[in-house]
Amino acid sequence: MTLRTITVLLGLAGWLGLLPTAFSAPDTEAIPPAIIVLPETPAITNTPAITNAPAVTIIPTITNSLPATNRPPTEAPAPKPVIPPPAETVQAPDSGMFDTTAWPLWAEETWENTSDVLHDHLRIGVRYRQIHLKDDKRDPDNSFLGSITELNAQSDYKSITWLTFDWMAAPYVGLRFGWDQVRAQTQTSQQTASLNHTDGNVDLFGPGLMLVLRYPNKTRLIPTAGVGYSWLNATFEHNAPWHNGFGGENKDANYDAWVAAGSTPWPNHGYQRTITLKDTSAVTLYGELAFQFTDHLDIHAFIQSMDVQGVDLTYDLSYYGTPFDSYQAKFPMSNTAYGAGLRWSF
Repeated sequence: MTLRTITVLLGLAGWLGLLPTAFSAPDTEAIPPAIIVLPETPAITNTPAITNAPAVTIIPTITNSLPATNRPPTEAPAPKPVIPPPAETVQAPDSGMFDTTAWPLWAEETWENTSDVLHDHLRIGVRYRQIHLKDDKRDPDNSFLGSITELNAQSDYKSITWLTFDWMAAPYVGLRFGWDQVRAQTQTSQQTASLNHTDGNVDLFGPGLMLVLRYPNKTRLIPTAGVGYSWLNATFEHNAPWHNGFGGENKDANYDAWVAAGSTPWPNHGYQRTITLKDTSAVTLYGELAFQFTDHLDIHAFIQSMDVQGVDLTYDLSYYGTPFDSYQAKFPMSNTAYGAGLRWSF
């Protein structure tokens, strides 16, 4: 035990009051506790004082052991592409048959409003009919009138009869409007063939209305049936030489000479022949089979039977406009027609 250690122990015992009074000083004053002097701790320089600092856990960093000059270049990660959200597509309204986006606003609105009204209702058709009269030839003993023994049908003479307009209240039922025409050229039968001629043309023309019933189905073939009624204006278009009293084998040459002379009034001593017809009506039965090419276009074939209430006629013989003889007769103009056409549905 060294002297230094003994000194420390004694000082500590005296501080604690463990030493007996025999070791106390002869005077009555208390011996102050020994002061322990510890060896000085070497000072740490260049260390900043840390006061009230929280504990810090140091995690060792693992670095690449290769020298900086030998390390492979580190590529920066490519930026993640930014995909913009899909732009909202504004769909133009359905313009039906035409693209109206380039039209003026007022025209586009007018067309769209009209299309809304006409869509699935209006249908416009083009047709052509071949008409066959049911009674077109007779024997001379049973002629239609005088020497007229033949009525030669002329089909759809006026082009307006080619058009039809349908207004469909539903896919199965609608109304059809069109113009009907039944026309025939008269032909005489003479004992001498060179005397055969035409007195003129019978023409029936007027509006017709028909109820049509369709049967749309899963196929492209659509049958249709209809029943209609026509109001017919009846006229007789006279053959000019016959009407003005020219006859015989030279009738045409004599007529041409009269026209060349200025058509003086009352040729042939004012003798004239005149046929006057009375207006009539007809009931029509109709059948059709259509092939639907597209939603808007179809082609169709049809057959129709028109029952014409006989055309009453008056045949007058006159001099200078005053009849001296008159006959009554009737032209039978009932007919069957076959035809085909195209139709556009709005």
